[in-house]
Amino acid sequence: MPHACARISPTRCRLANCSSRCAMSDDVRVSAMPADSETPADTDASIGGVLREAREALDLTEEAAASSLHLDPTILRALEQDDFARLGAPVFVRGHLRKYAGLLKLDADTLLARYQAIASTEMPLPARSAKRPDRFAVDDGLNWPVVLAVLAVVLLAAFAVWRLRGQPAEPMPVATDLSQAFSAGVQSRLAEIDPTLPPAPVSLPRGTSAAALAAVPPARETLAASPPDESLDAPVAATLAAGEGLHLVIGFTEECWTEITDADGRRLYFGLAAADQRVDVRGRAPVSLLLGNAAAARVWIDGEPWNVPRERIVNNVARVRLEPSP
Repeated sequence: MPHACARISPTRCRLANCSSRCAMSDDVRVSAMPADSETPADTDASIGGVLREAREALDLTEEAAASSLHLDPTILRALEQDDFARLGAPVFVRGHLRKYAGLLKLDADTLLARYQAIASTEMPLPARSAKRPDRFAVDDGLNWPVVLAVLAVVLLAAFAVWRLRGQPAEPMPVATDLSQAFSAGVQSRLAEIDPTLPPAPVSLPRGTSAAALAAVPPARETLAASPPDESLDAPVAATLAAGEGLHLVIGFTEECWTEITDADGRRLYFGLAAADQRVDVRGRAPVSLLLGNAAAARVWIDGEPWNVPRERIVNNVARVRLEPSP
């Protein structure tokens, strides 16, 4: 053999020696590794499979592991089933994965690296999208269709209220003259009196001096002589010379519509007499007298007190004709 090697070139000898050494080295490596040895981690196993096997090796149920981590069991079940899309964004998956690996005494960095490789090559389809449906989603957080509908309803309601308030109520017929209003009220009450019944003539004694009127005390101590209220229709008063016609004085305790007309048709007084007012007139007999509130009137004729006959009072309205006795 040495003689054979001597006849072979040095280069061919070196190649032969190298091949022999490589063959021997491979035999040594194969014989050094036991036939039944296993790698620390099966590279073919999924992340979920590694987690499930580690949990079962520790004799933990899903509920017990979830309770220890203060998580819902569905989160751990999604990790063990590699259903990472159910957990939402990758940041949440990495957080749950790190916590679960720590509980199971696994290398969290290795599992996270494997998950990162999966997440970078695959776009997970979420089983339940966290994004709101498009028909409710708006850029600024407001549901504009609903907001506009509410605004429209508010504007319509405000317009309806404005129209109702702005529309004037049905105008009530108003008497253009205050005296007409009171006269109409008195006349309506007089309508209940028998129109065929004439005003009751009253015979007055002759010879009563006008000066005796001053001696007649007022019907009430609080009654004071005062002119008619100028804010109302001014009553028509006719003053005759002393001794001419009928002297009529009326005092009032309450407001009373009063009409006094003499034989010539002149209105000696026509208007609303105020409370505590005194009316003092003279006129040619017969004198027609109308009292819209007979109970509030006190009458003196030629200085003598005189009461309105009860049969001439209907609904507290009195209408009489005063004339002296022959």
